[in-house]
Amino acid sequence: MNIIEDKIKSIYIQRQVEFDAKILKITKLYEEFRAKFSPEALAKIDDKDLPRKMFSSEKNDRNSMCWFLEFKDESRKLLGSIGGGSSYKYGLHYNDKHNSWVTGSWKNPQILTEQEAIEKAKETRYFLTKAVEIVEIYSQSSNKASSIDYKKMSKEIEDFCGGIANKGWLKKYLHMIFPNLFSTFYSRKYLVRMSEKCELPIDNKNTFELSGQIAVLAERISLLTSIVGQILLELFSFKEEEMENDEEDESGEWQTESNKRAHSLNVILYGPPGTGKTYLTSEYAVAMIENRPVRENLTAQEFIDLKKEYEKLVKNGQIVFTTFHQSYSYEDFIQGLRPEPKGNNIVFRYRDGVFKKIADTARENPDLKYVIIIDEINRGNISKIFGELITLIEEDKRWGEKNQLSVILPTDDTNSYAYYTKKFRDFAVPNNLYVLGTMNSADKSISLIDTALRRRFNFIEIPPNANLVKDVVLKSVLERLNKKIKETKQSADLLIGHAYFMDKTENDLKDILNRNIIPLLYEYYYDNENSVNDVLREAIKGTNVTIDTDTQGRIRVK
Repeated sequence: MNIIEDKIKSIYIQRQVEFDAKILKITKLYEEFRAKFSPEALAKIDDKDLPRKMFSSEKNDRNSMCWFLEFKDESRKLLGSIGGGSSYKYGLHYNDKHNSWVTGSWKNPQILTEQEAIEKAKETRYFLTKAVEIVEIYSQSSNKASSIDYKKMSKEIEDFCGGIANKGWLKKYLHMIFPNLFSTFYSRKYLVRMSEKCELPIDNKNTFELSGQIAVLAERISLLTSIVGQILLELFSFKEEEMENDEEDESGEWQTESNKRAHSLNVILYGPPGTGKTYLTSEYAVAMIENRPVRENLTAQEFIDLKKEYEKLVKNGQIVFTTFHQSYSYEDFIQGLRPEPKGNNIVFRYRDGVFKKIADTARENPDLKYVIIIDEINRGNISKIFGELITLIEEDKRWGEKNQLSVILPTDDTNSYAYYTKKFRDFAVPNNLYVLGTMNSADKSISLIDTALRRRFNFIEIPPNANLVKDVVLKSVLERLNKKIKETKQSADLLIGHAYFMDKTENDLKDILNRNIIPLLYEYYYDNENSVNDVLREAIKGTNVTIDTDTQGRIRVK
């Protein structure tokens, strides 16, 4: 035993009479709940009665399943609280304001008919039944917490049950059915706090794993998880209300993943060439994963620290980077048949593309955030590459959101991961995966970005920033250059980015103009030499370079 386990056991022995009395009450609570709301009991309830037996109804019935889980006094005090949040968290309840059954959210309630409420209740009953079946499969051998692979088990539950799998009330439901396999803490925030206090590992663990390791702790000292939970609350001076669900904001709205996020799930950084769009993807990707605002004008040390964190997340598989081009295909991005040698023959196997790989990984780890960076997103054939994603990447269609969708991929390869696990053939994009693209707004040699994709992304302009150019002369050249271009082209898409001038001095101006800027101006002005000459003359005023009138080729400076 470690020090924490010794303390828990010592407290139990000192107050054994008190805790044994609690055990009698706890045992009766488990028996009562299972008699009323186990999958077998729910199966016996007539469909028309199911909404009122499971959820809060117009009768405010204190015999409903949700009331038992959240409000029954002894259940809350002895078996952990899921208080906080509104009734919307259950996916169905009778709302007095609307005088009807509702689902959705506080800000976006969806009114249901009686029959629709019955269907919704039946769906929830099905999810609860599947979750219990999955736990039973994983616990068949010994029914011990230490024998269960909680990571794999939680993947199975999430795969079958979708967004409901991450709800605190589902975790309490599973505790009521399997009290020795799950702890009495149901919020990740407090599972992390308890794990820290108990010196248990936290990194990359989801709520099921965190709950399971506390159950293993209880198993090692031969105590009920509920009693261990009671002692831990006392030992670390947590109050009951501190352990309640923390997923509701001050307005009373139940917080979904979508309104907890600091960033949109789909973002494209766009702007002229040389504005640092690809450079900025590091900060945006890390900020998305850390759920914080994007920082501007990083110091040298901040950028070094950022790159270290970025590389760490790449190594962990939470960030992947790809670049679109005109030959990029659906098979590269989602899935396709690939030839493989087999003896003297060639066989074709289904192989997952870069997007499907990270999407499946994100679904397997719902407590982590992931980012796929797509550089030059408008250079690919969007409709060809994205396929089903045109619909699946919408925020409310993400797996885990209220309108979650999935599609069936044609994987029938007996050597494939999907074939053996029977998982993720129903392809979905989870709500913990961010799509971050970059787009060069000056590149008119390719078609405009697909309208369907444009509707599904938030666009963030990355304009030139002359303040990032430290050399005074170069800064003034850039400012005059862009002012003239904007006047003559009437567009911000064709400006010159600051990256061409950064970390350089006036001595570099001739090379910058000849090698980078003048070729770009010829493109912008369709080889009209007079126009290029006018822009260039305005830009180099007051500098030590002049236009070379002796050149036989294109305009140059000397």
